Amino acid sequence: MFTIIRTLIILSFLVLTPILWAQDDMPAADYVIEGEFIVDFRWLPDGTGLRVINATLSGDQVLDFQYDLATQNTRPSDEQRVISRLDQLNNLDGKSPSPSGIVFMSPDQQWVVYGVTENENQYLAINHLAAEQEYILYEAQALSVYSLFTVRWSDDSSAFYVYSATEAYMYYVSHFAGSWEDMSVVQLNWCGCANIIDNSLGLVDAIFDLDAAGQTLLIRRFVYPEEGSAIAQLVALNMKTLNYEILVDQAQDLTAASFGSNGEIYYIDAQGMHVYEAQSEASRLLNAEINSSWIGKTEISPDGRYVAVLKGDGELNVIPVTPQ
Repeated sequence: MFTIIRTLIILSFLVLTPILWAQDDMPAADYVIEGEFIVDFRWLPDGTGLRVINATLSGDQVLDFQYDLATQNTRPSDEQRVISRLDQLNNLDGKSPSPSGIVFMSPDQQWVVYGVTENENQYLAINHLAAEQEYILYEAQALSVYSLFTVRWSDDSSAFYVYSATEAYMYYVSHFAGSWEDMSVVQLNWCGCANIIDNSLGLVDAIFDLDAAGQTLLIRRFVYPEEGSAIAQLVALNMKTLNYEILVDQAQDLTAASFGSNGEIYYIDAQGMHVYEAQSEASRLLNAEINSSWIGKTEISPDGRYVAVLKGDGELNVIPVTPQ
């Protein structure tokens, strides 16, 4: 049964992963990371490498590894090392861990978020490793809990968000360090933060990043003027104050955005890769070649020096923003 489910998961990635039709336009990469089938990746907080989730096409296993830029070597990631432990914990309760084997561990290595199957019911859960306690975040139908969901933790492990490009759910979770009773779960849906913010936020369809302190999300929203077509905007949404700030108005084909290590914000649209500086409240173009006309799934390094781009053939290319 699990083999069939794993195969369906891999097929869903094959169908839903963007195909880069104009790959000849892609600038040369400094590093190329190969895997049998890479399904997710993220930069390490210090920008020295990437955490890569590589699923085999047969669906028999997930190889979760870290890639170091300086040495160009790989090693099992911290998440990979806790998978066997989670298997043991869950099976003791009559549960089975996510067929994909994908887990997302907090930087302090105290918490993990993962998918679980129990009596044909599926859900997304958070587990406190030290206390061996599990809390259900999201109950799913069919395979939706495994369909291209992404979890991103803040650097201080105080919060994380869950985002699915294929399902109508986005969650922001915080304040759970003390106990489950203190945990705050905010659901963001396609009409904004329905349970905390009115519809003035507009149509939210993507979360790009969470700041180091776990308080501010970078989101893409659409607003609809009385005349004309919808307008995409890059917005910083403070989940503590519930205020939001429009950083980029009328962004065309906004593909990626991330917080920089020094308070700046990087983003990629049809014109290229930009940096937004809070002091000047203005954007500056960094590289016109790195644009949304050819980019698929993309992560920008914390220092803004590189972008990691997943090609249609499964290769992960690390491209310098300013070629040396």
